[in-house]
Amino acid sequence: MEKNYRIMVVDDDSGLRESYQRILVPREKENILEKGESLFLDPPNNSFSLKREPYELTTVENGEAAVAAVEAAMAEKRPFAVAFVDMKMPGIDGAETARRLWKIDPHLLLMIVTAYSDASPDEIINTAGRDDLLYMRKPFTVDEIHQFARSLTSQWNLRRERDEMAARLKKTNENLEDLVLERTRRLSESKEELKRTLTRLRKALGAIIEALAAVVEAKDPYTAGHQHRVADLARAIATEMAISTDEKEGIRLAASIHDIGKIRVPSEILNRPGKIMDAEMDIIKCHPEAGYDVLKNIDFPWPVAQIGLQHHERVDGSGYPRGLKDEEILIEARVIAVADVVDAMSSHRPYRPALGIDSALEEIEQGSGTRYDPKVVAACINLFKEKGFQL
Repeated sequence: MEKNYRIMVVDDDSGLRESYQRILVPREKENILEKGESLFLDPPNNSFSLKREPYELTTVENGEAAVAAVEAAMAEKRPFAVAFVDMKMPGIDGAETARRLWKIDPHLLLMIVTAYSDASPDEIINTAGRDDLLYMRKPFTVDEIHQFARSLTSQWNLRRERDEMAARLKKTNENLEDLVLERTRRLSESKEELKRTLTRLRKALGAIIEALAAVVEAKDPYTAGHQHRVADLARAIATEMAISTDEKEGIRLAASIHDIGKIRVPSEILNRPGKIMDAEMDIIKCHPEAGYDVLKNIDFPWPVAQIGLQHHERVDGSGYPRGLKDEEILIEARVIAVADVVDAMSSHRPYRPALGIDSALEEIEQGSGTRYDPKVVAACINLFKEKGFQL
């Protein structure tokens, strides 16, 4: 892994390219812009010292040069982590540049730098071909450049770790399958041995799930135990709804790792007290898709990756990441969505104290039929009010 994160700036304005250079890779004793100062203003006479970050910066003046730089970086196996791309440039614009860069390196994190008079976000997304573009409006400040550089390079590094984990999990799964096939062949399809092997596989799968859950809790200690509590409540709701035993097991397992995608969210965002900024919330909202990427190639007996992807969807279409509605959302995800909200509201968070079970039940009751499946809500409320269930 590179010692320094590689960042590229694509902008036809040489003054702005120099400003990025002075902010992200300042030379010793060099005067830089005052903290909070707009890049579009003249630099002040006084200097402000900022912590030097481990960035290796490349600046280019147009989209064609950016494409060439990313091709060279990939050939050298030294990829860029982040690219700040100006929207309005001679030649190919920022959106088309993003499309071409992603074709070469789909893992590159792209920040489109745009003025209010430039194309709309929908137009930019249509050209770029992906909806995970980030935006920074002009004029912007030194603080914003540092904030986005830190957050995005951290996010890029977590993605690399996620991909490595997914590869190891896939290999483990393949090895377990090979073990089953070999044992089955050697024991001539012995039913008893097959049962024992399947039991061991389930235990191994359970161990993998526990390990994945522990990864999330290690990054976000404020929600330690959250996934286990959600799993217990979701299974109880499923029992109350007379869902089959096999589906209940899938619900319990998926709930145990429904937040695995938070390994992609920087710890300083997850654990920082106080109000979460919009840019930080956009990063947090990526966690269902990040979790799906980790789990999608693992051959679970249940649609665990899809369940995790959908656990923030809402029956009226107001959820994310896909805006699914009603029966478009798996019943397992609808169950976990209610359990997740109840436990989250009942528990302490860095940005607020616990709101209590009464507030949580009031929330799902008010949202019954709009945000939440009414059958799931009825089963959950009955558990707490009639059967004495406790988290």
